[in-house]
Parts: sequence; structure tokens; C-alpha cells
Amino acid sequence: MARQTQTGSYTDRPHEIVWCDSKRERIRVVQCHWQERNEWWVSTYTRVGFLAEPTKSPFLDAKGKSACGLRMTSAHIDRENNRYGMVRDLISMQDEVNKRRSKALHLLSVAQVVTEDGAVADIDKARREVARPDGVIVVNPGMKFEIDRGNDLAVGQFQLLQHATAEMQASGPNASMSGTDPRELSGRAILAQQAGGAAAHEPIADTLRMWNRDLLSIAWMAARQYWTAGRWVRVTDELNSTRWVGINQPVRLMDELAALPDDQRAQAMQMMRLVPGDPRLQQVIRVENDITDMDVDITIEEGIDVPSIQAEQFQNLLQLAGTQPGLIPPEMLIAASNFRNKEDLLKMLKDRQEAQAQTQQKVQKMAEDKAQADITAQQGKAAADFALAKERQHATVHHIADVHGGFAEMNAPPDPPSDPGTVVPPEVQAAMDGANLRGLHAKAAVDEARAGDLRQSAVQRVGDMLIARHNALAPPEQPGTA
Repeated sequence: MARQTQTGSYTDRPHEIVWCDSKRERIRVVQCHWQERNEWWVSTYTRVGFLAEPTKSPFLDAKGKSACGLRMTSAHIDRENNRYGMVRDLISMQDEVNKRRSKALHLLSVAQVVTEDGAVADIDKARREVARPDGVIVVNPGMKFEIDRGNDLAVGQFQLLQHATAEMQASGPNASMSGTDPRELSGRAILAQQAGGAAAHEPIADTLRMWNRDLLSIAWMAARQYWTAGRWVRVTDELNSTRWVGINQPVRLMDELAALPDDQRAQAMQMMRLVPGDPRLQQVIRVENDITDMDVDITIEEGIDVPSIQAEQFQNLLQLAGTQPGLIPPEMLIAASNFRNKEDLLKMLKDRQEAQAQTQQKVQKMAEDKAQADITAQQGKAAADFALAKERQHATVHHIADVHGGFAEMNAPPDPPSDPGTVVPPEVQAAMDGANLRGLHAKAAVDEARAGDLRQSAVQRVGDMLIARHNALAPPEQPGTA
């Protein structure tokens, strides 16, 4: 507990040690770390005694020696061992800014009066009226009465105030680093200003980096010391690509044998005289990824703050997508944006596209089934028409044959005598042969004409079926495409 000052505040470093405060019902508890004979010790105590007995530090360094459990650092240390930061250099500048502002406000609020004796009836009343913003002063005629507002002094104080403010802004973080720059700058301009402002504070930032590295080193040494059981560590080297690495994983004899080929496993079990259920199979023969045998290189990478640059690049991408519609897919635009839940948006877009693809597949399958049914119907109709045409052809041929047969009978010469030994005259035989030949020629001409008509009809049917099948299997045109 620090010593209380007259203003009611408490100092950073106490000058009078107080172990108990009965008014606030608090006691002082101290934890002390010290080194004794190359060993670090720690204890917690009060004025009456130890709350925790002195014990050795449970931490070890990279060389296996005792290490302190506290790792502290400071931006700056003065000759009196006082710690301070970058704000200490700004205190005097802030005092000057406050003083100049106060002086300028005072000079703007007061006024001086130059007057002759007897110019006003009551000098005190005149002074009060001068101080008022709407004061009225009655001056005797011919007497001197002047009011000096002191504007020249106020202007000088205001100029000194501007100079102190500029000096303070140049010493501390600039407007770009603090995010108070009212100008609309591009991402690269903001980055350049931030880099210039950060150069003056690089020693403090370097001290912070070294402190972070020391803390990570102590954490790693503590993990090597106290992580004795097996555990799994998540490794995230790439975005949306999480891997798990096993540490201190015990490998049993049965696990080692299971990793061998069948012939080698059988040979090893025969040499070791192992049988199923043998207790030796549960024996741990080695530890995989033993953390005590591992060593790491701790590297801290600091990335630049790129929200402004990322926003500028995203705007360029939007402009490119607007000039050439369809060139950049919506997935790329969402991935390049700085939306907080863009993973969920990408998943929703993917699900919607998959649903549309499934619907399109169903529609295409229904169209193919309908086209196949139409082709099958057309094939059945063509087969029925072909069978009907064949039947009509046979009927027509038979009818023509009957007509020719009747015509031949009408024009045929009388039947020759059927008595044995009767001789047909040659002219009658020639007439009969001619009639038969004409009938055969007429039948052949009718058959050839019918066959040509059927062949042409079949070719037309096959062409129609091929065109219908091609139209059914062709992918549907996307809307908006030429």
C-alpha cells in the first residue's frame, strides 16, 4: 500500500511501508523472487510471517538450470531505477499546451482601461461594466476613456500554443497511427505515414518483441518439463487446413507389429514367441514425438495492418467485376472481402449452387426420359406403319396379280385339247407365253415401285428419330446466353 498524499491519491512507489490498513480492511501481501547460489527461490509473506514457505522455482531454462518465474521488462529506466515509458517525454509538452491555452483564454476574457481622472463618475462601476459583454459606460465629454482588449498578447499566446501542439504531435504518434487523420488517403499513403511514425518508436517495439520471445521460450521450456502425458496439438499453418500432431504418444508392441507387413509380422511373432492375448503386446516400447527430445525455433512475425490496403484492393476488384460482368465469380468477391462471416456466406452460396445443380440434373433427366419416350413411341409407330405398309403391299400385289390373272384368262386362247396325242399349234403357244411374260413384267414393276416408296419412308423415319434424339441429349441453353 502506497503512501496517501494530501490530494487523496497514491504514489506509484511507496515511501512509507504500511502493512495493514484497518480503515480499508486490507493487508500488504508480498511475493518475492530471489537467486541464491545459482538457484531461484520464491516465497509469499506478510508482516507476521510466510503465507507460503520459500521454495525453489519450478521453472528451468534452456540449459536445464533454475530460472525465475517472472519475466519483466521496461521501456526506459532512469538513474534512480524508476521505470517510465514514452509518455514521460510528452508531459512537459502537455504542460506547455495547457499553459498557453489558459493564457490565451485569459487574455481574451479580460481588458485594460486607459482613462483620465474624472472621465467617469464611478471608477468601480465602470470597471464592472467593462468586464460585462453588454456593459454601458457613461463618459464625461472631452475626457479620455480607452479600452485595450490585449488582442496582440492573445495572438502571441495562440501562436505559441500552435507551436507546442505541433511539437507534441511530432513527438508522439502521428494522426495516421492514432486513426485521427481527417483526410481521405489511400491505403498505401496511410501505410507510408504509419511506417514513418513507427520509426521513432522502434526501440520500444523491439523491446516488446524480445519480451514476447522470452515469454514464449519460458512457455516452451515449461511444456517440455511438465507435459509428460500424451496429448494432441492443433497446427494451423494454412487457412481452413487444420492438422493435429500427437505429442508423447506411447507406441505399444502390438501397434508396432500392426504396422509391419503380414510376413514380417508373422516372423517377428514367431521369433518372440508371441500369441494372441500375450501381456507383452501391451508393453510400451517407445514414445513417438517425445517433447523432451524436441527443440523449436521461436520466430515472431509481425504483419502490417492492412485493412485499408485490403479495402482498396477490394474496391479495385469490384470495379473490374463491374466492367466485365461474369469475369469474376461471386465466390472470389466474397473471399476477397473483409466480411466477418464470409465463411458462412461462402457455405450458403455453395449449398445454393449445389441445390441448383441437383434441380438442373433432375430437369435434364426428365427431359431425357421424355425424349426417350417420344423416340420409343415414334419407333413403335414407325414399326406399325412399316407392318401396315407391308400388309398393304401384299394385298396390292395379290390384287394386281388377280387382275392380271383375270385379264390373261379373258385374252387367253382356248384351251388346247387335252386328249392324248393332241398337238398345240405354234401360234397359240406363242400367245400363251407372251401373256405370261407380260404378267410377270407388270408384277415386277409394281413390286419395285412399292419397295421404293417403303425405302423412302423408312429413311425419312430414321432421320426424324435421329434429329429428335440429338435435340433431347443436347444441354439446355443458359438464360442470357446468345
